[in-house]
Amino acid sequence: MMQTIRHLALGGCILCAGAGMIRLFWPENAFKPVINLVLLLYIITSVVRVGAAADWPAFAAELRAFSAQGSAQQPSAFESYRQDIALLASAQALQALLEQNGIGCSFVLQDGVCRITLADPARQSEASELLEKNSGTLPWELTAEGGETP
Repeated sequence: MMQTIRHLALGGCILCAGAGMIRLFWPENAFKPVINLVLLLYIITSVVRVGAAADWPAFAAELRAFSAQGSAQQPSAFESYRQDIALLASAQALQALLEQNGIGCSFVLQDGVCRITLADPARQSEASELLEKNSGTLPWELTAEGGETP
């Protein structure tokens, strides 16, 4: 597949470069429009000839196989990445919620669990209530800076 595309592209580039060189050295006279038309027709017929010689059924089969292979791998390849990004966004939203309520904290997302460390151990029960109401299915673990868990 890629060899066919490379072959067509290389042929087109060589033809255009050759035509450009002929136009560059062609003197300015009344035949300039005629030579431009001849060169254009030469390029078109050469590309058509190369395109007609290509094995288009094999190219189409390779293209179908490539697209089927890419679509089969895409969900499995990106599913874990999508889940990690979703967990990170959820953890950041919880941290923002706690900070909006005046509860200083830091968080670490580890093995799918949001581990939250509070700066003020006295706000542990308030933080626990907020997390229970707003965490959804995200597993979380709450500790205070002294290492206490509720």
